[in-house]
Amino acid sequence: MRVFNRQRKEQDAALPFYGRTTMQVKSLIDRFIDEMNGTSTKAAVKPLGVSHLYCLRRLQRTPIAEKEAAGLKKHDIIEHVKVRRAAGVCAATAMHDITFLRGVLKYAPSAWDDCEAVSDACIAAALPLLNKHGMIGKSTPRKRRPTDEEL
Repeated sequence: MRVFNRQRKEQDAALPFYGRTTMQVKSLIDRFIDEMNGTSTKAAVKPLGVSHLYCLRRLQRTPIAEKEAAGLKKHDIIEHVKVRRAAGVCAATAMHDITFLRGVLKYAPSAWDDCEAVSDACIAAALPLLNKHGMIGKSTPRKRRPTDEEL
């Protein structure tokens, strides 16, 4: 059994990402970006904005990107947010990460047949705890405008 799994992972690693039997989150994000922005052979569905694209690319460099997309658990989401908050980001930025990740996880099973096992249920399960403990949240409005010197 162990040899078979190792051989399967080696075969999957050789494929770009289309047709894989398992897919990491970072590969799923790449596929989502290609689909939205288009490639040289495919037309764009809805081009991503600069902020959206940056956030997705940043997510690809985090430990959660190495996980199998179909095997994500609420614990993985909570750990991702804890790591981000420990790095100094505010609750709104952490929410931003989760929102964009959720978009990819929701899009995949409806758009691609080989991603039917992917789901955003792990995020839905993690949100109540993250909200309750203030680990994610809305941005706070500015109380004043920056001066010309600050800009």
